[in-house]
Amino acid sequence: REYLIDSVNSILSQTLEDLEFIICDDGSDKNIYLFEELKELDNRIIIIKNEKNMGLAYTLNNCINHSSGKYIARQDADDISKKDRLEKQYIFLENNIIYTFVGSNISLFDENGEYGVFKFPICPTNRDFLFTSPFNHGSIMIRKEILKKNNMYRVSKETRRCEDYDLFIRLYIDNRLGFNIQEELYFFRSEERFS
Repeated sequence: REYLIDSVNSILSQTLEDLEFIICDDGSDKNIYLFEELKELDNRIIIIKNEKNMGLAYTLNNCINHSSGKYIARQDADDISKKDRLEKQYIFLENNIIYTFVGSNISLFDENGEYGVFKFPICPTNRDFLFTSPFNHGSIMIRKEILKKNNMYRVSKETRRCEDYDLFIRLYIDNRLGFNIQEELYFFRSEERFS
């Protein structure tokens, strides 16, 4: 609960204020009242609910289908966005039409605070996908029109837990490019410290 509230507040306090904030309850049978509480925090919050647990890819597509904006920004429920993250990504995409999506470097943190930084390639190429994803999924903002043209997230057993990797590869195959802002605009919660 505390992690989710902190995550939500990091979006509500963004310097980019003109946004709709879609939160999906993926069929949970607990914390039902928490979602109602969240809705009362701000009129930009839209709560949707899956009747049963459908998994991440389906849930992301459901959120996208409920959205009305030009761009889609991601955030995981226990992570935090820096106050100017969305504004910087919005300005970047508005001014750099050749890029389909933009992520950032990330700060790693746990209950004891920040403990490291993870840097991603500035302009990843196909080769950067050989061993891992060159983007942090939670940190991205993407052009909705192109996301829809590329069939959004693939809902399948094969892409479970790698929905983002599959999407990024399909975008690159379609000659769509991503960029990583070389700032830590996203705080990634990890209780297991990386060495």
